[in-house]
Amino acid sequence: MPSGFNVIAGNDVPADTTVVAIPFSLAITPDVSKAALKALTRDADESHLLDALSERQLVCTYVCLHQIAQDAASRRVDATAASHANAAD
Repeated sequence: MPSGFNVIAGNDVPADTTVVAIPFSLAITPDVSKAALKALTRDADESHLLDALSERQLVCTYVCLHQIAQDAASRRVDATAASHANAAD
C-alpha cells in the first residue's frame, strides 16, 4: 500500500518546482492539533497541559495519535471480518 513516505523522482526536479499541493484546510496546524487533542482529552483534568507543548510537539502528538487510531480501527475491521468469516463456516 503506498504511503507517501518514500517518494522518488524518476527524473531531476527543477528548483522551486511545486511537487505537491493541498488546500490549507487540510493542513495539520498547531491550532488544528490543539483543538483535536483538547476534544480527545475533554473529560481529563490534564487538557491544560497541552498549553505547555510547542507547536512541533502538538503537531507530532496529533500525527502519532492519528496513526494509532487508524491502526486500531483497521484491526477492528479485520477482526470483524474474520469473525463474520468464521460464523459463515
